[in-house]
This record gives sequence, C-alpha cells and structure tokens, in this order.
Amino acid sequence: MKTHSNYYAGVRTYAGNHISIHSEIEHGLGYYEVTQRGKCAGTFVNNQVHGRAAKTWIQGETYVGQYSNNNKDGNGVHTWKSGAMFVGQFSNNQPNGFGILTTVHNGIKFIGNVSGMIATPIVGEGEWYTEDNIQIDPASVGIDDKGCTHENGVTINAVGESIIVNDNGSVTTIEKNLKTTMFDAYNGERTTYHYGDWIHKYKGGIRNGRFHGNGHIKFHNGWNHTGVWTFGYNVNHSTYTSVATSTLSSRSTQRRLDRSYCMIYDMMIAHHHKFVKRPPVIVEFGIGRGDHLVHLRNLFSDAIIIAVDNLSPTSVPTTELEAQQISDLKIAAQISGVEFYFNTDCYDKQSIYDIVSAHGDFDFAIHDATHTDTAWNKLNTITEVLSDDYGILITEEMCCNNNPNDKNSINWHQIELAIDDGWRIWDCRIPSSFEYHNSVIGVYMNGKFDGSDFNMYEIEIC
Repeated sequence: MKTHSNYYAGVRTYAGNHISIHSEIEHGLGYYEVTQRGKCAGTFVNNQVHGRAAKTWIQGETYVGQYSNNNKDGNGVHTWKSGAMFVGQFSNNQPNGFGILTTVHNGIKFIGNVSGMIATPIVGEGEWYTEDNIQIDPASVGIDDKGCTHENGVTINAVGESIIVNDNGSVTTIEKNLKTTMFDAYNGERTTYHYGDWIHKYKGGIRNGRFHGNGHIKFHNGWNHTGVWTFGYNVNHSTYTSVATSTLSSRSTQRRLDRSYCMIYDMMIAHHHKFVKRPPVIVEFGIGRGDHLVHLRNLFSDAIIIAVDNLSPTSVPTTELEAQQISDLKIAAQISGVEFYFNTDCYDKQSIYDIVSAHGDFDFAIHDATHTDTAWNKLNTITEVLSDDYGILITEEMCCNNNPNDKNSINWHQIELAIDDGWRIWDCRIPSSFEYHNSVIGVYMNGKFDGSDFNMYEIEIC
C-alpha cells in the first residue's frame, strides 16, 4: 500500500497489484481512494485505469463500465446524485453515442443518441418514453427536446442541474463541474469542479459566461494569478472592456457596454497586439468628449492616435446639437498624446490622403461620426488606406438611422450591399434585448478573424 499527496491537495491511497514486486507502477487489479475526491476499484495498466472499473465521487456520482487510459470509453452506467442515469456508450470521458437516459423528471426516459457530460439528447436521434415505457411527446409533460424544464425562473436539465434567476437579478448556474454567480453584467464569480473537488476559483470580469476583463484566479494546488482575460483566455494586455468598466462616468462608454460593442473592440485590440509589431496608427472619426481617445491611449501607450472631426472647439454652432458637440470638443482638445484634425471631413479623399501622408496607413480606424444607413458607402477611401494584412475599420450603428427607439431603424438592403462589399456585420440587439434597436456594428478588415467567441449573431446573406 502506498500513500501520497496529489494535485488535488488530497491524500491518495492505493492497494493492489504493481507491474513488479519492486515497482510502484500500478498494474493489474487495484483500488484507490482520494480524500475529498472519491474511490475507484478496477484494472490498472501503467498507473492508469484501463479496462473494467467502478468509481464513486464525493459529490454522489458513480460510474461502472469500461475505461481507456483513465477515461470512460466503451459501455457503462453513470448515475448522478439526483438519481438520473445514463446507460450506454461513452467516449472521451463522457456520454457519447447510443443509450438510455433516465431523467429527474418523473423518470421520463430518452432512448437514442446523446452527447456531453450530462448526456444531452441529440434532437431527432431518439424517442421519449414514460417510466412505464409509453412513447410520448416530451412537450406534453413540460420537457423541451434537450430534456429541460422551465418554471418560475428556474431551468432544470435532465440530470437535475439548474440555472436560477435570483431576486436581485443575478444568475446562479449550478452544473456538474461548474458553479457560477453573476453579480451583474460585468462581474461575477466562477468555481470549476472536477468530480466534487474544485479545480479553480475565479472572481472578476465576466462577459457572456466567460472570464473577460480584470480578474483573479486561484487553483486548488495553491497557485494564484491576477491579470486580464479575453473570452476566457489570459492575456498580457488590457482589454477595452476592462478599461471601460473602470470608467463608467462616460456616456459613450456606458453605451458601448450596453450594446455589447466592447467585445468587438476587445477582438480588435487582441488582434493588433498579436500582429502589429510596431506602434500602431489609430484614427477615430467623430471625437465627442474624447472618452474613447482616453481608452485607446490607455490601451496603446506607444500608438500614434489621430482624432478627426468636421467641427472645432472654436466653431460657431448653427444647431443645438452642434452646440453640444462643440462643447464636448473643447474638453477633448485637452487630451494629451493625440494628433487632432479639426474642421476635417472624414469623407473627403484628399483629407484622408493628407493624414496618411503624415502618419502612414491606418492600423485601426473607428468611424463614430455621422450615422446614417448609407454612411458605410462613403468610407471606401478609408478602407483603401488600411494597412495590409491586419488593418481594421469599425463603424457603429451600421446601416441604421440615429434613432435607437425606431424598431425599423435597420436598412436591410444596405446591409446586403455592405456584406457584398466585404463588410462583416454583427447584430448586437440580441444580447441587449433590443434596448437599442440600432445596435448593429460593422467591421472591415484586411485579413480574416474568428468571430465565433463573440456569442453574438453575425449577419449573413444567403
């Protein structure tokens, strides 16, 4: 018998066969127990569970069946603490293939193909039955086609895990290997478990369920790390979201957060930190109070930052809107480390060429000037002067009018034209629950990028 500490900070005790009398390599029939984790009895090959085995975990789950190199692989039976059970095929350490899933919902069963840690039914590849083996439509008993019930703000899946909307508006997700509490839209806590034993605890920025922004992580083995995250990945630079959430005094900052635009900017920033190996040239068309310029300066300390506006702090206003814009420009003009081009039309080719001649092609361009449904079509000069391979242009309220309350603000014909012209467009109204009906953002880029991490709907024309 041997005892030792392991990664999970528990004590592991083994009794059984070894590869030889003088070896500590577990090989043959054996049994181990890990404090704070669970127990296993079965066959071992070179220190790994391989063949038939039975495991129990401290949180109340059991598995009996085939293993391959410590992973569930082959036929087996997994039982959850809730009483739910899957009998069938496993691969890659989880249910995958044909079997019988007995749910927590009055013993309703799914017979067919499943996938994932909770044996999620694959729609169209199986049938549903009562406890008495009578075939039914799951909707008739309040179960959706993934085996979930939905009632009073609580979703319960097939194996008894739940998602709860709390009275204070926060959301608590309780899963097999995960517990997350979202305090608000931008901060929360997440603890990840491995069969009853926590692996790491995280506290900080969260967007769409992923680590995003400033955060601290602590692992069970004692390792700690504080840093910045982008869509779940630790990065060595700040994100737009992390900077913006620390500066909520700005109206424009709050607007970008509310519309989920920040995630698009985060992707751009990550892209530039990866590909641009020199101080980038960043230009913003439409200055406002300059809050965006401050964020950009904080994010790119060595960048050439250019600000362009068709008004100036000394302009004479002709409308109430212009009066407000000029007042904002007086504040923006005090920002240091920015090259200002006042009384400059961003749609004028010669003006753009003059800026490029002085500073070089644009690595990162932001169009936040006049927003009309056809404004994108006036930006061809800017797309032409984006740096090769990695130049990016963003325009907010893409193909929309300026009225966020107008349900018909989106010009879908113009969106079709823009996509045909090489623009990629995201509909940000979905995560914002249509609070802003004109929340559409367009990106033109010399190169390709993966936008799947955004968890937002990218508009495509079929």
